Amino acid sequence: ASSLAVQRDADGKPIKKAVGKDKRNMYLKNEGRVASSSDSALARDDSAKFGGGWEQLPPGDRARREKAFADKSTKLRSPLFFINPNRLSIRNLAKHVTEAELKQLVFGALRR
Repeated sequence: ASSLAVQRDADGKPIKKAVGKDKRNMYLKNEGRVASSSDSALARDDSAKFGGGWEQLPPGDRARREKAFADKSTKLRSPLFFINPNRLSIRNLAKHVTEAELKQLVFGALRR
């Protein structure tokens, strides 16, 4: 029960704990997400710059992306999971893309 006790200073006021750095990298949660028309203007401009917005996607692709984002959100509710800022996730890769082509695409994107 002593761990639940509120620590107080000399005046009797509760001591506030300092908020630390985001160790789970939650700021990366929306990275790579295609913005819809209801999102902010800045997000829409970014998605348009990199290949179009939500409205141009086929309905099947929209459903897959929504499900993947919902799964990620559910998983990240647990404090045991975090986002690795160095790991790259590639989904829905065409079957004809070879390892060499994928490597070339990734290195080309990293150079930009």
